[in-house]
Amino acid sequence: QKTLDTISTPGATANQLTVSQGSLSLSKYSAYANQSVIVPQTNMLLGSYTLTAGTTEDLNINQILVNFLGAGASTTATSSLTNVYVTFGGKTTNSKSTIVSGDNSFQVNYTLAKGQSAVVNVYGSLASTVGASDKFVTKLQISGQTANSIQSVYVPSSSTYTTGQSVSVTTGVLTPQLYAVAASTTAVANSLVKVASFQFIGTGDTFTITQLVASTSLAAAGNIASIIYKI
Repeated sequence: QKTLDTISTPGATANQLTVSQGSLSLSKYSAYANQSVIVPQTNMLLGSYTLTAGTTEDLNINQILVNFLGAGASTTATSSLTNVYVTFGGKTTNSKSTIVSGDNSFQVNYTLAKGQSAVVNVYGSLASTVGASDKFVTKLQISGQTANSIQSVYVPSSSTYTTGQSVSVTTGVLTPQLYAVAASTTAVANSLVKVASFQFIGTGDTFTITQLVASTSLAAAGNIASIIYKI
């Protein structure tokens, strides 16, 4: 200021400012496997997902799109799917009685805190008219806004979906087979003798056995006074 000499100082780097934005990720919930069921089914868990917010800011979720027309599913099968609803973060959407083969939109109002996750479950009822060869594969898209930067967010994107579990329709089968328990090898007149042991294996459904019928050779029939079943 007094000598009016020119001076200079070396450059100094200031603090770094990183601009970031909230994000979402959506994945199939690994603890829930593909299902093979008989119909009808009521309030069945059709698909399960995990929604996770990034660590930058909260996310305001406002829409969930559900698409059911997966591999093997027919339009007839989709029309047999009713009373569909979604649960997430302790909340439940309204139930849709009619489902279309494309996108089914559920409007929501939910804030997912940054760094937190929520399980998103899709439920529905399957009518008995669903074909045995039909298969539902749920697909999900979720959208919302970042809480602070007010930016639109879609997962996985605005035009794609995350694929969840598949639900196949099957029929119940009851299979009888010889049980590995030794039968009596000798018989004494006027005595009760174990002649055979069987077991029934049910798959795909629960069965109620209402009748048992035994048959024997014509030669032995005259020597059998009675047949008793012990279950």
